[in-house]
Parts: sequence; C-alpha cells; structure tokens
Amino acid sequence: MADRILFHAGFHKSGTTALQYCFDKNRKVLKSNGVNYLVTTGRAHHRPAWSLTERIWGWKDQGGERIPAKVWQDFAKRVKKSNGIALISSEFFSEANTDQVFKVQRDLGSTNTEVVFTVRPFVKVLASSYQQFLKYGIKLRYEEWLEEMFHNREKSRHTPTFWQRAAVSEVVTRWSEVFGTSNVSILLANEENPDFIFDEFTRLLRLQPGILKPSEIGGNRSMTADEIELLWRVNNRFDRSRGWDEYRAMIREGYVHYLADETQALPGSTRLLTPQWAVNEARRIQDSDLAQLKQLGVKILGDETAYGNPVVPEGNNSAISVIDLDRVAQILLSYDLQAIERFPLRTIVQELKRRLRRYVRRKRKGVL
Repeated sequence: MADRILFHAGFHKSGTTALQYCFDKNRKVLKSNGVNYLVTTGRAHHRPAWSLTERIWGWKDQGGERIPAKVWQDFAKRVKKSNGIALISSEFFSEANTDQVFKVQRDLGSTNTEVVFTVRPFVKVLASSYQQFLKYGIKLRYEEWLEEMFHNREKSRHTPTFWQRAAVSEVVTRWSEVFGTSNVSILLANEENPDFIFDEFTRLLRLQPGILKPSEIGGNRSMTADEIELLWRVNNRFDRSRGWDEYRAMIREGYVHYLADETQALPGSTRLLTPQWAVNEARRIQDSDLAQLKQLGVKILGDETAYGNPVVPEGNNSAISVIDLDRVAQILLSYDLQAIERFPLRTIVQELKRRLRRYVRRKRKGVL
C-alpha cells in the first residue's frame, strides 16, 4: 500500500501541462526516489479523472468518448497498491462535484493524502482558457467568448465547463471539506519565477533539488495572435459532420499540438489582447478568491503580491489577415505517420473494411 498520496487536482492553465511533461519524462528517476507516477494513457492522469467525473472527451453528439467508470476504479486500486509516494496529476479532477470528491476519498482508502492545487491569477487564465476551448473547436472570437462567460455565465452554450474549473474558492472548499484544510495546499503560480512550482513539488515529494525543472518545450505554450486567427478560421471551416475523431487527430493533436509542444513562438509575434473591462472583472474575482482561501484556512504558498498584481497584454485586438509562411510550412511538415496513431482503433477498422470491400469489388470487375 502507498505510504502517502500526493494528489495534484488542478487548476487548468496553471502550468499543469509543464509539470506533467516533467513528471512523465522523469518517471524512472522518480521511481528510484520512491515516487510512483502511475503510467496511464498520455502524460497525465486525465482518463481516470474523466471517468470519475463522467466527463465526455470531445464533442458530445459527434464522436465524443465517454470513459467507463471502471477506468477510475482500476486506477484507484493501482494507486492503493503502489509503493512509497503515489503521485496523481490531472487538472480535470478540479471539475469533480462533492459526491465525486467523497468517492475519491473512499476509493483511495485510509492512506495519508495531501491535495495540491496550482493556481494562476484569474486575469491570466482568460486568454489561455479561450485558446484551450478553441482547440475543442469553438467558433467564437475572444471578445464574444468573454461576453458570454461574464455576462451569460449561467446559460453558456459554448463552454459550460469553464466556471466548473475556474471557480477556485468553490473547488478548493469542496476538496478541503472532504480531506481537511490541513491537507490542502495552494501553490500560487508566478510566470516571473517558473521554478517555484517545480521546487515546491520537489519539496512535497521529498526529492533532491534539481530533479524537477521546467523545460522550454512540452509545456503547451500560449499561441500567438496569428496562430489563434488561423485556428479560428480552421474551426469555422471545419465541417463537424466529419466528427471529433478526425478533428482531434488532424487539428487538436495534429498541427496545434505540434505548435504548442514542439515549437517556440516566432520572434516579434503578437499576443492575444484582453479588453480592459474583462481585466477589471477578472481582478475582482481573483482578489475575492484569494480572500476566501485565506478565510478557509488552507496552506497558501507563493508570492501573493505577484499573484494579486499580474501583468497581461491589454487592449483591443486588430484584424489579422496574414500569417508567416515559415510557420505554415512547419504546420504542413507536422503531418506524418503519427497522425494514423492518433485515430481510434474503431476508425481504422472502419477504413480497413471500406478498403477491403472496394478491393473485392474491383477484383470482381477485373480492374486490378
């Protein structure tokens, strides 16, 4: 049985991908130091989180995948049987409701569990969250999306999960009521000090300094304004009848993944700007969240001054009608045989059957 569980449960857009890239890359080193980062599909533990929260991965009525309950159940059993410190990481656990958080506690058993949240200033979450939803295929401009999130919060049709994952104090309250405030830690992400979160996880995992550190790639970087414009245009031209599987394989995990994980932004690139009114709204929310976290009594680590005074690109976005040709060339070269690996088995089987039927028909007609 695990001696201890370190449960990294969120939040979205707070450096989680960079952390998970680091955990995955250093699995063997972690294992040799008594830390078990369980192997699942992908670098993070998203599938167990989707299973627990009953979340559909992808487009609900067009090929989205519902992860069976057994995936979480099997994962929880493996965690309990692991040795040393069991490390769990997926920001999608932040979307769990109260009953699901209680289920986590029951299924993991009596092992000492510490829950950790990495939190980014809300004003910085806006642009990066919009980009993440763009990768799901939404067709709204940034300004339209902001209007819907702030002024139509209860009736959002396009990204209804945003406030599930972004209401920091509400999420932390749910987890602290189940696991106890003394077992919940908040790490305030600071882009001016990217080593901070890695250093804190090094301490929490009782590792030697230097084992965990950020990488220049693999961190799901923010897209530039021209890259965002390109993806927006792709989304608005993509026929959804082609289904989630094709969009995911060719767009989300194809060229977008290649840009965000394998390349750096081109020199002189323009960033997405956030309107002043939305910045003001976000600052009010993040200040309220921090005050409620303090009142709750959970452990808060990091630079509160930097957290409360983040700098973000403000203003109104200009129309973009051109994109660097070298960037387009990089995108075209990102398509390779790995695109086939990204398609689910059922899609490949269907295509194989179609080709076999075509082959039989042609052979009967004597055209082969």
